[in-house]
Amino acid sequence: MHKPMWTILWLGLVVSGLGVYAQGGDSQAGQCENAIPVCEGRYSLDRRPGGANDEPSEINGDLSCLRTGEKFGVWYRFTADRDGFVSFLITPNQPLADYDWAVYDLTNATCADIRERPELELSCNFSGTPGPTGADGSTTLTRQDGFGTPFNDRIPVVAGGTYVLYVSSFDEQIGEFGGYVLRFNLQPGEPLTTDQTPPELHSVSSPQGCTYNPTEVRFNEYIACTSIALADFELETPEGDRLRPTELLLPDCEELPVGLTLRVGLRWPQALSTRGAYTLRLVGEVADACGNLLSSGTLRFEGGGLRRPALFYRHALPDRPAAIVVVGRGGQRPYEYSLNGGPFQASSRFTGLVPGTYRVAIRDRSGCAAVVDNFPID
Repeated sequence: MHKPMWTILWLGLVVSGLGVYAQGGDSQAGQCENAIPVCEGRYSLDRRPGGANDEPSEINGDLSCLRTGEKFGVWYRFTADRDGFVSFLITPNQPLADYDWAVYDLTNATCADIRERPELELSCNFSGTPGPTGADGSTTLTRQDGFGTPFNDRIPVVAGGTYVLYVSSFDEQIGEFGGYVLRFNLQPGEPLTTDQTPPELHSVSSPQGCTYNPTEVRFNEYIACTSIALADFELETPEGDRLRPTELLLPDCEELPVGLTLRVGLRWPQALSTRGAYTLRLVGEVADACGNLLSSGTLRFEGGGLRRPALFYRHALPDRPAAIVVVGRGGQRPYEYSLNGGPFQASSRFTGLVPGTYRVAIRDRSGCAAVVDNFPID
């Protein structure tokens, strides 16, 4: 589906006159379930969002006026405290940029329903006219294609209703010259509600590797990156030791929306190699995207990576041969054992040995392996 030809010609001017800027990767807000809560009523993005044709795509271009589906976009979520109408305006930072949008009613639906239920789309604008666009009430239209005007009627909402707005960049090449300012509540007294619910710890997990370090903490909503510090977290090991993280891993904080994240990675001063229950505690204070504070919380998870095994040499006796005995530690039982690169076996004993040095490997159920080199016997 193409927009009016003059829009396509303008794109050609951008490519030739300003160069091409590649914006790779998907923004976490490029998925409906991660929609940004509307707080202050004004949002600024300094560049076009990442996430071309997000997968899985919630928007079906065959049913929506957004014929290209999801494309370089960000989702926003807002609620209404009473019946009425909500307005908003999208003003591109690059005056000739072309942003499109659609609003969906999720009061009695989920993000997954958007693709198959066209009646959820309350208002949609795919106009090819560059510059400002939005639902400002300057027309009575609720659905416009590429040849339409850039402005729709205000959005009707009901008390307690939940709504999502998807803002999409049609332009492929605007890159660092993109971005926009999004403003809600263009008219006084509109029924848009600010989020006042504190965030919660949602889950914690560790990579399925052999050391289980680092761990990843997920929140149920966006957290302001500037509110997160090393001192906010503590981990209790199965032995009762209390660890503080040595490093924060915040891969999402440089994405769009800048400064917000749903997950925090934590690296600890030692490998989490003991098998058993670990307890992660929030002992500091973090703030969500709207400034609501969370100052405590607890999550438990099972951990335990495979450690180097303990080896013992058992001398021969009249009724038994000499043997290397392997004692596994950590990881997930049952173990398998290998001598000098040979095939793995279920038995933890190796016999028929001659004096020399040996290499012993152990492998646990998850496939993690640990090795002891140059184990001597005489």
